[in-house]
Amino acid sequence: MARRLKALIVISVAAVAVSGSSARASEETFHCSVEPCTLTLQPDGTGTTAHQTLILKGETPAGSEASVSFTCDQLTGEATVGTKTTAEATFKNSNYEGCKGFGIELPRDFNSCSYRLTSTNGVSGAGSQLHLECSVPGDGINLTVKGVTCIVITPFTASGVKYHNIFKRKIVTAEMQNLVLPVGVTELVNVGNPSCSAVYNFKTLKEVVFGTGNTNIIAETHAGGEASVWFE
Repeated sequence: MARRLKALIVISVAAVAVSGSSARASEETFHCSVEPCTLTLQPDGTGTTAHQTLILKGETPAGSEASVSFTCDQLTGEATVGTKTTAEATFKNSNYEGCKGFGIELPRDFNSCSYRLTSTNGVSGAGSQLHLECSVPGDGINLTVKGVTCIVITPFTASGVKYHNIFKRKIVTAEMQNLVLPVGVTELVNVGNPSCSAVYNFKTLKEVVFGTGNTNIIAETHAGGEASVWFE
């Protein structure tokens, strides 16, 4: 009898642990106070925390290691979700604004591409995933210098986004945690063109990283009224 009771206690404790673990995992979702809900990306203030940085590391034609970085003032985009709780949001009209490198304006064109943010591991683990998805085959994010396309980032999935709530669940901040892009998704084009040579001098790329940068997510009703958004 004692053995049976002990076994039942062990099973009960294990069941509670599994249940608690599942609950915690399921809690990592986006929540909105209304449905449908419009989510908009905005800069996290006006300082460096809002900056979005792209870091390229590679090898020069002479065989030496080198790195360059480009910084944008903010990431923008808008998503519409149909329910109050969701595990993902696709931000249409995604774009980086105010991009510069070596004092040169660097426009970025998302073409048919959008960012999709997912919620799993948004608090724990290695961070949630950022997906670049394009509706037209062959599209990507184009970085141009004086009208010449120099870098193209093609569709990818990378982990390292963390979320936290601010202003009493009025805003969610997404923090980039040095997302390393998969090998091969970033292409150097028009190599040797004077415009491109002004911002990079690589023979090959070895690593591409989205450096630390914050983006705020705010919520509105579908008609433009005030709403709240939070992550848990």
